[in-house]
Amino acid sequence: MRELLSEIFESLKKNKLRSFLTGFSIAWGIFMIVILLGSGNGLMNGLNSNLGSFMQSRINIYSYFRNVPYEGYPRWSSVYLTDEDISIISGLNGVWKVIPSVSSSQTIRYGEDYESSISVNATTEESYELGDFTIIAGRYINRTDMVLKRKSVVLDEGIAKEITDKEYPLGKKILLDGVPFTVIGIAKGESSMSFKTAYIPVTTYSALFKSGVSEYRNATVLCEDKAVESGMTEVLSDEIAGILKSRHHVSPDDKYAIDVFSNKETADAFRILHTGLNVFIWFIGIGTLFAGVVGVSNIMLVSVRERTHEIGVRKTFGARSGSIILMVLSETLVITVFSGYVGMISGVFAMEGVNWYIMNRPVDSYGGFGDISFFKDPTLRLPVVISCTAALIIASLIAGYIPAKKAAGLKTIDALRYNK
Repeated sequence: MRELLSEIFESLKKNKLRSFLTGFSIAWGIFMIVILLGSGNGLMNGLNSNLGSFMQSRINIYSYFRNVPYEGYPRWSSVYLTDEDISIISGLNGVWKVIPSVSSSQTIRYGEDYESSISVNATTEESYELGDFTIIAGRYINRTDMVLKRKSVVLDEGIAKEITDKEYPLGKKILLDGVPFTVIGIAKGESSMSFKTAYIPVTTYSALFKSGVSEYRNATVLCEDKAVESGMTEVLSDEIAGILKSRHHVSPDDKYAIDVFSNKETADAFRILHTGLNVFIWFIGIGTLFAGVVGVSNIMLVSVRERTHEIGVRKTFGARSGSIILMVLSETLVITVFSGYVGMISGVFAMEGVNWYIMNRPVDSYGGFGDISFFKDPTLRLPVVISCTAALIIASLIAGYIPAKKAAGLKTIDALRYNK
């Protein structure tokens, strides 16, 4: 074994360029596979992050204006959801929870220098369960805020950055349309599609801006698992639309006044996109692997041809075909294993470096960190990386075996005369 290894390394020394080209082809092939598959994972994770809020268990309700006159109500008259609507929908079979909300554009002021127009979302403490954002400082609206109608506000991170460049304005007073609110928390959207928004208790909004009347423009229905699994969400959407249109005297043909839809179609389309992207990435990865195998095959073919005369000399001194094939394959194995390992480690480190940059990229003076929402966690599971590396190594050994077997099968005199 020691003699075989010594012979292998001696051969590699004598043929440095050939050995380097063979190793580089293998290392580059593995490196590119890891980069491609890792980037594909990053894209799919980014899609999951950006579109994660479109859960299949959701039904969205939006109320606007009547598009057609109906039962004495004129065109363009407003339609609002009420507490009674929320209560009726909550009692339907398959409904787990209903979260009402109403959005409006208001002017925010802070101190003497800051003034801007933002979107204010008046909602309940349960809206946090929708997962559209996370609290990165302070807290979110709670039941006490709702019951006591506190003037509490949670600011989007983008607004907080504009207000002050030193620290989050927790506990500070801001003005929403001239009404003072206390900042209790800072939220960060889970999607790159997020907008600058402030969140306040819907009870507070009704008391201050709607004269105590509870009216909502929107509501999100969270369905029970059994409703999702049985495909009831679309049927439930139609049922909710029928109830609301009947209660608010909206024409059954009016699709604008009350819009109710489930996210099933969106979820199905997203799954198809996810599958298609995965297939495409693997197709490119396999193509890269095949290109690497072809490159190694060509190099090994040239290598064996260059050594055909040497093989003839060995056969003259009694070397058997099996020992000659073993010698060539052993040399190939050393190159492929070492180069494959280098390519695999390089690719993994490159993806980990990209992931580190994404997770730790400084984006604000608070010392916080941002992320690239469309590209997240571009890393691969270790078994996938090892499997790809092993596949290329095995393919390279096969590529080396074919010309080695052919050369070893030559007659001794023909091998000695080759290229002479």
